[in-house]
Amino acid sequence: MFKKVLSFIMLSALIGCSTILFRIGKPRELEIVEAIKKGKVEAKTEGAGIEEVNMELKRLARYELSINIPVGTYFISHGSAQNMVGTTEETVILQDDDWHSISISVACANRAKDIPSEEETFDIQRSPHQAELKRLMPALRKANVDFAVQQAAVWIVTDDANYEDLGILEGRYAWQLISTRMIREYEAALAMKICDEAGIDITQKAIWRDRKDILKELEDEDLTNWLEQKAQQ
Repeated sequence: MFKKVLSFIMLSALIGCSTILFRIGKPRELEIVEAIKKGKVEAKTEGAGIEEVNMELKRLARYELSINIPVGTYFISHGSAQNMVGTTEETVILQDDDWHSISISVACANRAKDIPSEEETFDIQRSPHQAELKRLMPALRKANVDFAVQQAAVWIVTDDANYEDLGILEGRYAWQLISTRMIREYEAALAMKICDEAGIDITQKAIWRDRKDILKELEDEDLTNWLEQKAQQ
């Protein structure tokens, strides 16, 4: 009887050690929203302009974590600023109980609201448009386009923006005295094409109704041919 009890204790100890070694050797993988919901991590966020959100993460679990921040992660403003949507996938390894900082590349998801300042904080959620955004972001990375085109494509998905709506994004070069529209016909048409290549039905988006007006001022031959052919399908 004593031998059986001893064997059981030794087996339990071995199983326990195996579990500990497994956790040391391989971090437990969790998606950020799930990790927060389950109380495994604490997260702090703050605004950093129109292209980034700053995040700090601290583990609450007693084992190593690998936290995935997927494309399409939604940052919901606590104030009157724009909500933001993650445009790249990030992974943070939490091996200790310290705070760990990371900057998340984002685009804004609410055209008419203010750009987030450093005082702005956010809740972290899954985007209602996450499925389309997951298809869109790899296509944007492959196309290697500038921020104006990226923002146009995101707004087409998240806000169902038309061409007039896209005009809210303004900027200026150092030699310019006033800001001008950043998303013009070329940027809008290229964003439409990238959405289409990502498997998003661009003909069901509001901007499709503006295709004739975009074509009138579009000078790029390849985009003109694509838009004309798409309209004939």
